[in-house]
Amino acid sequence: MGRCEWSEKRCDKSQKLDESTVDVVASHGRDVARGETVRTWGLRWLNWREHDGVRSIADDRGRWRTHVESDPIADMLLTDAATWIAAREWYARLSAKTANASRTKNKWKTQRPLALQTLRNVVNLVRQVFEAAKEAELIAGNPFATLRPKRTRGARTKDVWCILRVQEQDAALFAMPTPERWIAAVALGSLARKSELWNLRLEDVHAAAPRPFMVLRYGTADGATKGGRPRRVPLFGMALEAMRYWLAQLPTYAPTNPDELVFPDRNGKRRSKKHNPRGFSRVSKIIGRPFRWHDWRHTGCTSLVAGWWDGEAWSKERVQRIAGHSSVVTTERYVHWLEDEEALDCTAARMPETTKGRDTMGNENKSASGDATNGPIACAGVECDTTACEESQRRGSDSNRRMTVLQTVA
Repeated sequence: MGRCEWSEKRCDKSQKLDESTVDVVASHGRDVARGETVRTWGLRWLNWREHDGVRSIADDRGRWRTHVESDPIADMLLTDAATWIAAREWYARLSAKTANASRTKNKWKTQRPLALQTLRNVVNLVRQVFEAAKEAELIAGNPFATLRPKRTRGARTKDVWCILRVQEQDAALFAMPTPERWIAAVALGSLARKSELWNLRLEDVHAAAPRPFMVLRYGTADGATKGGRPRRVPLFGMALEAMRYWLAQLPTYAPTNPDELVFPDRNGKRRSKKHNPRGFSRVSKIIGRPFRWHDWRHTGCTSLVAGWWDGEAWSKERVQRIAGHSSVVTTERYVHWLEDEEALDCTAARMPETTKGRDTMGNENKSASGDATNGPIACAGVECDTTACEESQRRGSDSNRRMTVLQTVA
């Protein structure tokens, strides 16, 4: 966000929004003439930000409400809070917080320190609020300008991403019932974000065109995508077939669809970003580790870069355009992940034949010997004897050429 212009014209446009700040001031017993508090100035700034049509205003309000309004700094005057000591004391309290584990029933999410990215997002928000106050000549300096969160505790011991190999992709798709399985297949094959799929409209899907594609325009009901502009995404392979199956079932799945959405719920309403389609919770149980909906996107990007689907490795720039990454640096993360995997594969390939399948004492290691296809299927190191895994193991490895995963009706 660029610097805000605090002009008289802008204040006139935001007159209605500023009425709420007056109420907040009165409710907290503050005299406007005495000066702005952090609470009232932050609310005023957020109202201006909403008036400008900023896409992430809901997230900003949530961060402000959770990490600033609930802190003692909220009732301090701006002039008192704009000091080096007050800023560091606030950050010390922020970094000592733990994430709210009661919001989810996922057994892998336990009480833990706030993520580094959360700290950065909150600090950036407060930095912008005080920078605006500096531009408005309410304070002399911005003590948050030099505050840079660093990982000092709660270092990560688990991978944030969960990228599925081709056989695991089969098992994950089979874990979900139809027609929700087709939604997951579209997410996997198109690299689209959840918010982009939930707000995708029928008029933007061209599955019958000579070169099928869809246009991702919205990230909210009427707001732009995260990239800030529409993105044309080709439909091919698994994503194309899944989209055609879904569109054929859509009139039966959601008889009423007033907003003409591609993926509404059964009542024809827009899906919530916080909820996943039916049966998605089974995926983590099948593959044996935590799996988020956004990991479909990570898995799809990695599959294209690695050439798992059609045998042709896509360039980073090509994947960047389809995924809508703002920079190729984001796409390079998948390349680094693949390099680590290749290093492990190369090490395993160079192991002497006499040591393969045996432990350090030379004894036969039953878990490492033999073919993985004999007996129960191993999903990510966890034995799984489900029919879904056995069926996906039997079918080949090219997910773009096998449509039986999508055609099977639960």
